[in-house]
Amino acid sequence: MIIYNVCTTMGGRGAFQNSKGGGINVEYREYKAIDKIGHIKVLIWTEGENNKTITFSNTPNTTYYSADKYGRIEKIYYYRDHRLIKSVDFKRNETPHTHYWSSSDSVVGRKEHDPNNTFPLNERDIRLWKTAVKYNKEHGFT
Repeated sequence: MIIYNVCTTMGGRGAFQNSKGGGINVEYREYKAIDKIGHIKVLIWTEGENNKTITFSNTPNTTYYSADKYGRIEKIYYYRDHRLIKSVDFKRNETPHTHYWSSSDSVVGRKEHDPNNTFPLNERDIRLWKTAVKYNKEHGFT
């Protein structure tokens, strides 16, 4: 299965659209910031119960934490030019690991469960992951 997102005017899954103000209008966003750790926002998906992948960012060249519906951080997303390029996954009882994402003008994706696209964390990933684990503990998540 391929995970992908097509950039739409409705802002599907965090889609970025070029407009006079830049980004997508607030009323069309499917994510909201629930907290901030340092300069990194903690986002939660507002359209359902799962932690859907945020494949496009309103802000270019940024990093976000992504939380589940309860507010427990499970992922770190890295963006370049508004497009997801790397994710760090660490759901409950899961060994932290990274995946790299590919993109074209309007599609960002990766092959799901691809053993050739699972990598260990680098130093920055480890630092941000430890910060997320600390945040989760401070907020009552184990």
